[in-house]
Amino acid sequence: MIKGFSIRQPWAWTIAAGLSRIDNRTWKPSYRGPLAIHASRMIETSAFPIVERLSGKAVPWNLATGAIIAVARLADVLEVSTDPWFTGPYGWLFDHVVPIPPIACIGHQHSLFPLSADIANAVLRAWWRHPSVKRPRVS
Repeated sequence: MIKGFSIRQPWAWTIAAGLSRIDNRTWKPSYRGPLAIHASRMIETSAFPIVERLSGKAVPWNLATGAIIAVARLADVLEVSTDPWFTGPYGWLFDHVVPIPPIACIGHQHSLFPLSADIANAVLRAWWRHPSVKRPRVS
């Protein structure tokens, strides 16, 4: 079953938009694999100038909150990196990021959390519909 992970805005947006592949954390999970990226209800407006400097893009005024906004794979956890988005002590490295239309969901800060069956199904359906997802050929 896919797990969820809450990230404050605008940081969740940087991952969903493909601007950043790293989310900085103070803890190191043993888990690797698919995660539903949940944009928490909290918006860190003090982070806007940092995000805009690093990305070269303006932060949208209508950031989704309280919703899953992407599916990604947690590929690795870094302790050292030259990536400008890395500030440590642990950088969660995401790949195979697929943005999805926001799916309302209650998140959980500071932990990976299980999704209810209906939310997990909605996330997987949205992921499957994304044009970048390779579908098996049926003959």
